[in-house]
Amino acid sequence: MTKTINFLCYLFMLFSFLVRSQPAKTIDSLTQLVSAQEGIELAKTFNELSWEYMYTNDSLAIAYAKKAEELSNVLDYAPELATSYIRQGTIYLINNRLEVAKENLNKALALEEKEQNLSGIGRAKIQLAILYRKQQDYNKAIVLYNECLLIQKRLNSQKKIARIYRNIAVLYKTKNEPIKALEYYHKSIDLSDSIQDTKGLIKAYKNLGAFYNDQKQYQKAIIILEKGRKLCIALQDSIQLSSILLNLGGSYNDMKKLDTAFTYFKQSLVIKEKLGIKKLAPIYNNIGSVEEMRDHFDKAIAYYQKSIAIAQQNKNELQLIDTYHNIGRAYKKKKQYSEALDYYFKALALAKKHKREYRVLDILSGIGKVYELSEDYQNASRYNEEHIVIRNQLEKQARQHEAAMQLLSEERNKNKILKAEKATATAEIKRKTTQLIALITGCILLTLLFFTLFRSYRLKKQNQLVLQKEKTKQAEIEELLKSQELKSIHAMIDGQEKERKRIAQDLHDRLGSMLSVVKIHYKSVEENLEKMKSDAKGQYDQANKLLDEACVAVREISHNMVSGVLTKFGLIPALQELKNNVENAAKIEVELIDYGFDDRVDNELEISIYRIVQELIGNILKHANATEISIQLLKKEAIINITVIDNGDGFDTTHIHTFSGMGIKGIQSRVENLNGEVLFDSGRGNGTTVTIDIPKNL
Repeated sequence: MTKTINFLCYLFMLFSFLVRSQPAKTIDSLTQLVSAQEGIELAKTFNELSWEYMYTNDSLAIAYAKKAEELSNVLDYAPELATSYIRQGTIYLINNRLEVAKENLNKALALEEKEQNLSGIGRAKIQLAILYRKQQDYNKAIVLYNECLLIQKRLNSQKKIARIYRNIAVLYKTKNEPIKALEYYHKSIDLSDSIQDTKGLIKAYKNLGAFYNDQKQYQKAIIILEKGRKLCIALQDSIQLSSILLNLGGSYNDMKKLDTAFTYFKQSLVIKEKLGIKKLAPIYNNIGSVEEMRDHFDKAIAYYQKSIAIAQQNKNELQLIDTYHNIGRAYKKKKQYSEALDYYFKALALAKKHKREYRVLDILSGIGKVYELSEDYQNASRYNEEHIVIRNQLEKQARQHEAAMQLLSEERNKNKILKAEKATATAEIKRKTTQLIALITGCILLTLLFFTLFRSYRLKKQNQLVLQKEKTKQAEIEELLKSQELKSIHAMIDGQEKERKRIAQDLHDRLGSMLSVVKIHYKSVEENLEKMKSDAKGQYDQANKLLDEACVAVREISHNMVSGVLTKFGLIPALQELKNNVENAAKIEVELIDYGFDDRVDNELEISIYRIVQELIGNILKHANATEISIQLLKKEAIINITVIDNGDGFDTTHIHTFSGMGIKGIQSRVENLNGEVLFDSGRGNGTTVTIDIPKNL
């Protein structure tokens, strides 16, 4: 069951690409060109159509070749005329009409030699060599093939050289010179493989497999033929596949593996019938052989008769040798000895004619057996003795051939080893050469890379020096601008302080004195109040109240300009008073913490610290939206640390240098003027902490 399924699957695969391998599309397209062409192009198309029909319809093939001949004669165009002769000669050759084939091929050769067309000369000589092989003039055929070899070597046509090697091998096989045959088969395989000529390789495998079958080396035949079969399937070459399947069937048939043999024969028959190939004699002969071994003698004889009819029609005497022998054997098994002898003697005559010694040996054995079964012991002895003589000769030749083939095989193996060693040595030399070139190239590249990097490094250093000089120059300019700005800020702050003192002094000395004098006058007026009317008394009280308020305002302004608390009591009380004022006015909680201020510091330093804290609180009130402020002062041995913390909105300290207001710049300027350091630590939504360190001794 498994074999049947595999067989059906295989047939399906064959049909799937057989359809693709049909030349119908090519023939159709060429036929369509005929009505649209004329002259030389039409002659070419006729020759191409002749080629397409060569193996499927020989009458049409001849007809198109004749048309090409007639048109080429009219046009006096030698190339296509020679091709038409080649086509006709080849078709007649296939159909074993050897004399008319020879006539056409010689015409083609004469034209090609006249035109000095080496390719055409080689083509004609190859076909003539095939003709001489069919005429059994093997030596002449070999001479022609060798002439073709020289031509193709001049043309450097490797595929054709490989094909000629195959043909020479077949000739030596036919001449029963297996050593020579094997040598040329391997030449063909090696060359086809080296030039990747898959089609040529398939044909070489097919021929070598058939050779091993003739030598009864069936396992070798199967290995070689399987290689060819796989290539045929890959290349979708159905014509060659049918021949290889036929040979595979022959191998398994001779090994008595009848089911496998029958499967291969059937596969070959399916392909040939699908392609329309008429030469089915070998397949019918082989199927008949399988049926005979199955003891289906009538079926076997029917297939043998089909094979004989086709072989006789095609004048294929070599095929008739096998089929006559096989049908004679079948009649012998049926005990129809007269019919058996009739076919045996036909086979023997043809086998001797074509010098097929091994087949002669088998036929003599069959004849001797038939006479023995017929109780004709005299003839049985005669043919058995002849069989023994030929067998001994062939065995001797076989031993010689076997030894020679073994030597040839060993020589080929040695050559392969030598070639492999040579290839390895060449590869090693090439590898070392490549490594040396790579090393030298690498050194050059490394040198170039080093100089490039060095140059790049120098340029980079030069650019860095230029940039450094530019940066230094820019820094000097910025430092100068900064110094000028600081001087300006210092001058502004000093001016502010001086202006505050002046305004405070003026308010105290001038406006305060004036208000005091006004107050004294009002006192003198007060003594006569009783004399005034009651309504004037109210106006007086109001004016007196306003005057008191003016005096208070003047004192407050004067105090703010130069705090009297700061001057009298020092920094901490002044900050305490500032804290109270901020809490009362801004409704914000202020914490004041101090440590180490039991003794006062320099008055100028106190004023600067007070102004710094006052400016920080002002910034908080303006911008921070804070609800809590912490002021911390710590006096150490050498420095005074001031920390002001709020819980307000905060700001991005990375952009502090971009602030345009005077608040932070003023604070920074005051701290720098005191040789101190200031640090702003803040972030959006995280409040702000300002830390200031000022030397205690300026």
